[in-house]
Amino acid sequence: MTKKFVDNLPELEKNFALKAPHLKEEMQQCLELIEVFLDKKGRDEFDIQDLNKTFRLPNKLKAVLFLFVEELTREGFLHKNRNVYHINRNRKTAQEPKGSVGKISIHPSGFGFVSLKEYDVFIPKHLILNAMDQDTVEVEVLSLEGRNKKGPEGRVTNVVKRSKASVIGTIVEIKPGSLRVRVSLQGESQLFCVPMPTSPVEIGDRILLEVHSLRNQLHLIFEKKIGSIFDPLSDLEAVKEEYVLPKQFPQAAIDEANAFGSEIILSQHKDRVDHTNLFTVTIDPKTAKDFDDALSIERTTKGYKLYVHVADASYYVKKGSHLDQEAILRKNSTYLVGTCIPMLPHVLADNLCSLKEGVARLAVTVEMHMDKKGNLTSHKIYRSIINSNHRLSYEDAFEIMHSKDKTFLHDQLQLMRELALHLKAIKHERGSVDLSLSELVWRLGDDGIPSGFEISHYDITHQLVEEFMLKANEVIATELKNKEVALIYRVHEPPSPETMMEFKNFCVKLGVLVPEQFGSKELAKVFEAHRESAFISELSSRYIRSMRLATYSTDAIGHHGLMLENYTHFTSPIRRYVDIIIHRLIFNESYSQEELDEIAQNSSEKERHSARAEMSYLTLKKMRYISRKFDKEPQRTYKATITRVKPFGIVFEVKDFGLEGFLHISKLGEDYFEFHPKKEKITGKRSQLTFEIGYQFIVQVESVNLLFQEISWKMGPKGA
Repeated sequence: MTKKFVDNLPELEKNFALKAPHLKEEMQQCLELIEVFLDKKGRDEFDIQDLNKTFRLPNKLKAVLFLFVEELTREGFLHKNRNVYHINRNRKTAQEPKGSVGKISIHPSGFGFVSLKEYDVFIPKHLILNAMDQDTVEVEVLSLEGRNKKGPEGRVTNVVKRSKASVIGTIVEIKPGSLRVRVSLQGESQLFCVPMPTSPVEIGDRILLEVHSLRNQLHLIFEKKIGSIFDPLSDLEAVKEEYVLPKQFPQAAIDEANAFGSEIILSQHKDRVDHTNLFTVTIDPKTAKDFDDALSIERTTKGYKLYVHVADASYYVKKGSHLDQEAILRKNSTYLVGTCIPMLPHVLADNLCSLKEGVARLAVTVEMHMDKKGNLTSHKIYRSIINSNHRLSYEDAFEIMHSKDKTFLHDQLQLMRELALHLKAIKHERGSVDLSLSELVWRLGDDGIPSGFEISHYDITHQLVEEFMLKANEVIATELKNKEVALIYRVHEPPSPETMMEFKNFCVKLGVLVPEQFGSKELAKVFEAHRESAFISELSSRYIRSMRLATYSTDAIGHHGLMLENYTHFTSPIRRYVDIIIHRLIFNESYSQEELDEIAQNSSEKERHSARAEMSYLTLKKMRYISRKFDKEPQRTYKATITRVKPFGIVFEVKDFGLEGFLHISKLGEDYFEFHPKKEKITGKRSQLTFEIGYQFIVQVESVNLLFQEISWKMGPKGA
């Protein structure tokens, strides 16, 4: 049998990559060949040269034998330590993959998760095979606990279906007959050799590439040119192509939207509660165009009456309509710097559905009665008509709230503030952590490069809007659940005990005193106690990284971050499809369990996909901003704070514009630096200079490479 395997190598060489998933018989023959070889030698280990010398193979067939040996290693029949292989005698037969099929979500760092019905499987970066984000893959579960006991861990054994037929690349080199193209895959830049197209191209051109794949290789073919990486105005088209973001609305959907007209005719909606005389305000970012929600409040003898009015998008987006079909495909709006790819056509998103100031609009109102401490005593949910009295930005609301002019609007905002503080206290008592992180809001210039940014502070105006939306979402979820209506929940699983122990150790390294019993309530108190500390940003960022992602599910497993048993998304139907579904369920439209499951899963995937597109676009725009700064002020320095310490360097955040950077250990100074894994720090042997999480220092830009979308950093001058 072993001779048969060696004799077949010339034929196998022709199509190994294509046929490897099905070469089980040949794999078994190769394994037996190795066992016979080792038995004759009286050894348990070998290197590839041993086999080549024994069978005297030509160079071409040596490569094929090596591929089989590597495949056996990947399958677990062999173990590899550097260049030496050891046979796993506990595993004798090459079997069909034990895998299940699911979609893989690949993190920017390169690892991934495959969503199966039973659980999510963690896939280390080196076991992803050639899968791309959102591909349908076959996965083999290697361990139900994983190496760090954080859940199931496995490997991708086959790519069943590609999520997209093309990728975006940037030409970095032109060779005779071929292009060298940089493509971002699995969290890193990868270089591919692409056959020369017939149309003229230049270095820096962004090109769309068709994906053709064999088992262990991607083959990319030029499809069309999109623009140049050196042209910032081409960024939008490139991100749309790269992430397959929707472009124009179908004419049928636009026609449906236009058919509603531009104004609300009150006489056609007499069945609704008329709140057009109820004092109502919207509070949103300055740049907002679509206003999903509006607020009204009254003081009562027993406490408060809070009205949360939400745009009645489901009135316009009827189940099965062209608008509905397009919203199903889009699932959510995608917000890119300076623009938005909406879920609904602009005539609805920015006009008819938008709760604009001074015009009548259709809404769904959640009317909540609360006692003097903010506890809910009763509520009503109904369709209404409102007329917003004021369109306020967060800055407007903050200024009026703290003004000495005691206007009615001032008093209303103060009353909202009063109730919001009660709701925050209740949330804090539940053990929900209030991170209160500021946000950078970027302004995009006409040339496609950011002209600057503003810091949006998470002040009381942001907090009161959030508290009122959270309460409305909770009320809706509880109402539907109590009526035994199947619905889509917004869920958030708690972190593993191991992850929380890691976070606890991180707190200790920062000098934060934590109690022995470290539950949610104790954690909330830690954040409250250190809200004004210098390291609150690092603490918050590390906590966020330790959390699982919130998703949609038809199972009421609760929301750990909010510490709520029942929670859903109801308050943003202009930009989230799940919210439209919830509106329909409130008013007795029916969905099967299978339909809701599919919508929940697809909405979770689409949300993550949009977030990746938004982050990719924002990161490139930040890079362009820094590049321009570097061209004008090459010696400019920036404040940086270490967020992670690796064996080979430090990861830091540039506070000025919220961008992550990396410094290799060789750039830290003229010293021999040692990495201390348990303490997560790097120390200079002679100088004792220590780099650890939270350490603040000065950096400078060394270079900006737009072709590879990389910024090279260096230590700033001492004393800067």
